[in-house]
Amino acid sequence: MSEINANKIDKATGSTLTVGDSGTTVNIAGTAGTGFPTPTSGIAASAIDSGTIATARLGSGTASSSTFLRGDQTYAATEINTPLWKIWRSGVWSLSTGADTKVPFNTWSLDPDSVLDASNNRVVPAVAGKYFIVVQARMDSSTDFNMFYVDIRIDGAKKSEAQVYHDQTGTVTTSLVVNLTASNYIESYAMQNSGGTINGMGGVMNTWIQGFKISS
Repeated sequence: MSEINANKIDKATGSTLTVGDSGTTVNIAGTAGTGFPTPTSGIAASAIDSGTIATARLGSGTASSSTFLRGDQTYAATEINTPLWKIWRSGVWSLSTGADTKVPFNTWSLDPDSVLDASNNRVVPAVAGKYFIVVQARMDSSTDFNMFYVDIRIDGAKKSEAQVYHDQTGTVTTSLVVNLTASNYIESYAMQNSGGTINGMGGVMNTWIQGFKISS
C-alpha cells in the first residue's frame, strides 16, 4: 500500500478526472461512510427532485393530520369551528309583563356536539375558546306593547341585548362575540311590558339560539 501526498490532483487532458477503476470503492476519510463529505450549505431546494422530506425536518412540534406548519416553522393545531349549534324553542312560551323570562330552548336542528342542556334551557359548549353567538326571539300578540327585548347571558351575567318598541308582533335579534371557558354556560332572557301576559312564538324560524367556536 502506498500513499500519495499532494495539494491538488487535476486532469491532464479532456474534461474528466477519473479516480480508480470500475468496481473500485473509493473511501474519503471523515465522510460517515457515504464516500462524500456531508454538505453544510449551498444546496438549492430545486436540487431535491425526488423522494419526500420527513415532516420532523420541516419544523418543531408534532406533525399530524390535525396540525399545520406555521410561518415560524412550528406545527400548530388546526382550528376547527366546533362546537356549533342551532337550538330553538318548540311550542309557545309565556312571558309575564315586566319580568325577565328565560327563553326555554328545548330542541335542536343542529347539535353534533350535544351542547343543549334542555333541563335547564341553556347551551353548554364545554370547550374553551372564542365564540360567535346569535339569539332571536319572537312574540305574537294583537296587543301593543311598549317594549320587547331579548338578551344573551353568560353564567347569568348579561352580555348583549336588543329591543323593539311599540309593536304587536315583535322579532328581536342580538349577537355576541365572547371568550368562553370550558365551564361557561349560555342562556337568553326576554321581557315585555304590555301590562299582561303574552306568548312567545316557538318554531325553528322564530325563537332560537345558534353559534360556533371561532378559534381557541
